[in-house]
Amino acid sequence: MSFGTHTPRFYPVQGGDDRPSVTTILSVLDKPALVPWAARVTAEYIQSHIDDCFDADEIYELCNTAKNDFRAVSQTACDIGTAVHRAVELSLKQTGIDEAVETALDETGIKKPDDVERVWNGTGAFHKWEKDHGVTPLALEVRMDNAELGYAGRVDFVGYVNGKLTLIDFKTSKAFYPEYAMQTAAYRDCEPETGDFHPADIVANGVLRLDKNTGKPHYKDYSEFYEYDLDMFQLLCRFYHLQMERKRVAKERRAK
Repeated sequence: MSFGTHTPRFYPVQGGDDRPSVTTILSVLDKPALVPWAARVTAEYIQSHIDDCFDADEIYELCNTAKNDFRAVSQTACDIGTAVHRAVELSLKQTGIDEAVETALDETGIKKPDDVERVWNGTGAFHKWEKDHGVTPLALEVRMDNAELGYAGRVDFVGYVNGKLTLIDFKTSKAFYPEYAMQTAAYRDCEPETGDFHPADIVANGVLRLDKNTGKPHYKDYSEFYEYDLDMFQLLCRFYHLQMERKRVAKERRAK
């Protein structure tokens, strides 16, 4: 989770302009849930440290530090998510679960016991789900491009789930958010960099939420409203490119 600090990501295109990622385009949306989240993290930080303060100056310093604590919390959550994604990817490539998790922890540098436990929980959640859904991967962490609309992305999983060719994005968030539907719809309307599957054959898209606290998996299928979600994303994509074009033209005019 980020709080107004999304770093734009672009994918290189040989002989052409770099393409913004799907999540970069989605970042133009307001994220109302982030405001109370940041306020809660700030309050929790103050509550956990207030007993160590002895005078007004120390309380003032505590409040200043607390204002930015959500960034550290966000980065930790991001690192844990990266490790879980990596462990799942490795385990799907026939690496043993223990080895996959240990490799992911080494690569991300996660060492705090609570964070290590969350990585194990998230990875375990995937394998609980996998056992019950007849999973056969065709492509993992594959780049997807839409040259016509000018965007790209990297999807976590395309393969068979209970016999259906399905596109899935893995999340370690605490909830499902509205933009997830548009994100997976956008990926589904792309061409893969590999020939492992044909996008037209994909019949389902969804998000598998791997709870890093409970170790439970939660899957949400967005296929029913795929056309609506894709239309909404395409409008955002158009808005994004118009916004970038306006900035470019304005910069050129100021330089004259």
